Amino acid sequence: MRTITLLDGAMGTMLQQAGLPPGTPAALWTWTHPLAVLRVHRAYVAAGAQVLLTNTLTAQRPFLAPYGLARQVDALNRRAVALARRAAEQASQPVRVAASLGPPIDEQEEALQALLEQAQALVAAGADWLWLETQVALAPLVRLVDRLSMFAPCPIVVTFSFHANGCTVDGASPREVAQTLHSLGVFAFGANCGAGPRETERVIAEMADATPDALLVAKSNAGLPPTYATPDEMAAHARRVARLGARLIGGCCGTTPAHLAAMAQALDMGIAQQQT
Repeated sequence: MRTITLLDGAMGTMLQQAGLPPGTPAALWTWTHPLAVLRVHRAYVAAGAQVLLTNTLTAQRPFLAPYGLARQVDALNRRAVALARRAAEQASQPVRVAASLGPPIDEQEEALQALLEQAQALVAAGADWLWLETQVALAPLVRLVDRLSMFAPCPIVVTFSFHANGCTVDGASPREVAQTLHSLGVFAFGANCGAGPRETERVIAEMADATPDALLVAKSNAGLPPTYATPDEMAAHARRVARLGARLIGGCCGTTPAHLAAMAQALDMGIAQQQT
C-alpha cells in the first residue's frame, strides 16, 4: 500500500488571521509581508507537513495588476518559492515545495497565457511540483496541462473544487475528471476546498472507483464559515479519506496548524493499525 503524504493547510485564512484584509489577494503578502508567509509555512512544517504549497494561488498578472505589480509576476513568484523552500530546508524531515496555481479566470487565450507566465517563473525558481488547485472547469484545465507539459519538467498535480451539483461548472463528474486526468498522465489528482470534508470524501470515493491505481489528493476545507470543523473532526476526516484511497492528505480554507497536527496524529495511528 502506498504511504500517506501529509500536505499543509490553509494559507489565505491564516494570513487573514494575521491581518490580511478579506478580499485582498493573499499573494500580495508574499511581496509586502514575507515574514508572515514564512511563519505560516514554518507552522505547518512543525505540525508535520511534508509538502508546502507556495502562496501563489492569485500570483498571476490579472490579480496583481490592480495593485501595481503587473511587472513583478516573475519576482513575486520566485520569492514565494524561496520562502517555502526556506521553511522546507529548516525542517527535520524532507519537505517538498509545490507551486500553487489557480484556475484560468476565463477561457480566453489571455487567461491561459497569464498562468503560463506564472508557471514559467515557478519552474525557474525550482519548485518540486506544479500544483493546479481549486480548478472548476475541465476543458480549460486540459488545455493548460497540455501547454504546461511542453516546458515543465516537474510533476503536475491537479485538484478540483466541485460545484454544488457535484460536477464542474462545465458539467464533468468526479468520475469523468479522474478518467480524463489519468489519461493525461498527471502525477496526482483529487479535490480541494469545496463544501467541506463530507463532499471531499464523496469525490475521492468516486475517483478511486474510476481510477483505482491513481495517486489521489484530498485537501478539503474545514467546512464553511463561520462554523469550521474542529481539529478532532478533521482528524476523523483524514482517517476516512485515507480509507477511501487518498494518499496525499491535507487541508484547505479554515484549516490551521492545530488541525494539521491532529490529522498527522490520526494518520499515523491509522497507518499503524493497517499494518498490524
